[in-house]
Amino acid sequence: MPPSDASFPHWAAVGLGSNLNDPEAMLTRARVALDALEGVDVLAASPLYRSEPWGDRDQPEFRNAVVVLRTAMSAEALLDRMAALEDSLGKRPVRRWGPRAIDLDLLLYDDATISGNPRLVVPHPHIRSRPFVCHPLREASAGLAVPASWHPQGQLNAEGEALDGETARLDGRSGWPLRAVGRESAFSTQSPEETSAVGEVLGRAAQPPLIVALDGPLGAGKSCLARGIARGLGIEGPVPSPTYTLCREYETLRGPFLHWDFYRLEGGGDLESTAFHDRLADPALHVIEWAGLFAEELPARQTVWLHLDPDGDRRRISCRFPAGQLALRAALFQHLPGGAA
Repeated sequence: MPPSDASFPHWAAVGLGSNLNDPEAMLTRARVALDALEGVDVLAASPLYRSEPWGDRDQPEFRNAVVVLRTAMSAEALLDRMAALEDSLGKRPVRRWGPRAIDLDLLLYDDATISGNPRLVVPHPHIRSRPFVCHPLREASAGLAVPASWHPQGQLNAEGEALDGETARLDGRSGWPLRAVGRESAFSTQSPEETSAVGEVLGRAAQPPLIVALDGPLGAGKSCLARGIARGLGIEGPVPSPTYTLCREYETLRGPFLHWDFYRLEGGGDLESTAFHDRLADPALHVIEWAGLFAEELPARQTVWLHLDPDGDRRRISCRFPAGQLALRAALFQHLPGGAA
């Protein structure tokens, strides 16, 4: 499995809020737009929350959430991009504390304390006083290696701060992710059937163009996982591993599914003699067994890595997702058959 890159060195937490124009849909659009920004990788999203208006009561109730992300941008640059996103999503000037189509608030940025600029105050001064911020912030950060100052005795010490009657957690709404999922995560399966079931989840959720790179020792379950992906795409009948053919192609309702096996290739010259690089331009789902042999040949922002470590029938599967794949990460971790490791 390729090592983590350092292209997103900074942590940030962003609060999302809306009470106009189908608020839940607006938050989904904002989350996807944030993840699509160059230099931003959204790692996790809290559940959605409902909250009564704060400050100005004469308006509809809000929907709120928090996302945690890594970024290559400075706090000032990130704030500017967030403001541009608000404009593109239809935010217009309103009265103080009034209704709005979308609000994006920079809550935390690394361990930084920033003041002196009324546009940029970090940590956000109202984190602890607003349950619809502090609770989703804690949930979105769970399981991630966020800066130490975000943890108890810092901004996330909200365990004793019960939700009041004006704030409520909403589960399973509008396809919003139900739990935080890190860019690098691991879980275990207990049997070949569970490993195949993981593949089915990926197959149902994956949106081409995408590469699913499978790595691990002989007998780790790569073929089992690949067959599960094929089942999730609706492919019926036998799905043989293409060990002797290099690639097998199938047509699905979402376009071509290309099942590769690099086991018998030796060196870059072998790979160059295939049509692999040409086929990467296709709007297809590529699943590659023994992908670790040519890790440097796979485009980082298009590749999901799954490394399988066997222990009898049990498998520990380590995952690494590229930027822009929050929905796929969330789908996988919401439906794990065996549970997180």
